[in-house]
Parts: sequence; structure tokens; C-alpha cells
Amino acid sequence: MCNLTQSMISKIEKGIANPTLDVLESISAALDVKTADLFERDELMDRAVTALLRVSREKQMTAVQLLESLQPEKSP
Repeated sequence: MCNLTQSMISKIEKGIANPTLDVLESISAALDVKTADLFERDELMDRAVTALLRVSREKQMTAVQLLESLQPEKSP
């Protein structure tokens, strides 16, 4: 349904292949889910932190504020 071989899907699932955004969008469309739903929240946060280490302090602070706004509200 997403025009990928079983071999490629297996490699993506095992973390051996790095799919492009187009491939991820194709997979999410075939599964009828949002592309972001293909990732675990912790994995997305890890990737975001890694990316933040490569940018200026000002951009880091902006990104941290954005990430904090995406965190689920904590119950009292």
C-alpha cells in the first residue's frame, strides 16, 4: 500500500535504513495515521535534543520553549 518492498520496511523497522520524509508520509498514509505517530515521543525528544546541540544558544532557547509547550500537562 505504500509502494515499498517488504525488505525496505523491515530495514526501517530495525533502524538499518533511514527513510526520507516522503517515505514516512507514504507509510503513515497507508496506515491512516499522522507521520508523527510513527515515532515514540521519547525518540522525538532525543532527536530534538541532538539537533539542538548543533545550533546557536538563542535558537536552543527558542526550541526549548517550544518543546516545553508540547509536553503534556502534569496532574497535581
